[in-house]
Amino acid sequence: MQWLELTIQTSSGGLTMLEDRLTALGFDSFQEDDEQEFHTFLEDTRPYWNYVDEELMQSMSGKSQVRLYLEQNAAAPETVAWLQDELAAFRAAFPDAPLGSLALSARTLDETDWENSWKQYYRPIPIGRRLLIVPQWMDPKDQDGRLQVRLDPGMMFGTGDHA
Repeated sequence: MQWLELTIQTSSGGLTMLEDRLTALGFDSFQEDDEQEFHTFLEDTRPYWNYVDEELMQSMSGKSQVRLYLEQNAAAPETVAWLQDELAAFRAAFPDAPLGSLALSARTLDETDWENSWKQYYRPIPIGRRLLIVPQWMDPKDQDGRLQVRLDPGMMFGTGDHA
């Protein structure tokens, strides 16, 4: 299955109004990127870091947006057109509100098994000379006679990376 990711550009001050409007239109799940919230987070956590990636800073510059997802099907183009009309009506109803551009963009995303795709990043972890922490779904070849401790990194034992 494929999905359509719709991104609506707004301003930090317009996020709440836009999200309220989207909820009233029947969209019940979306993601928010808020430039102001990002900068507030950086300021509030300044004692805990000494470097912020410039590329990350640039990627958040001027970025306040809402993303929502539609199943890519025959009705999707009609839904996108309807949403564009609703955004125009929203802008007309609140001409003085800080809504930003309300520009709508779309991109197609392939279905991803998010429930299991994270597992690809885990590898056996050698501990000392004799132990090997192994994710339960892996069956590594003999690791120099190490005793394998099998953990489910997604459950109560965490990643197994901690001392």
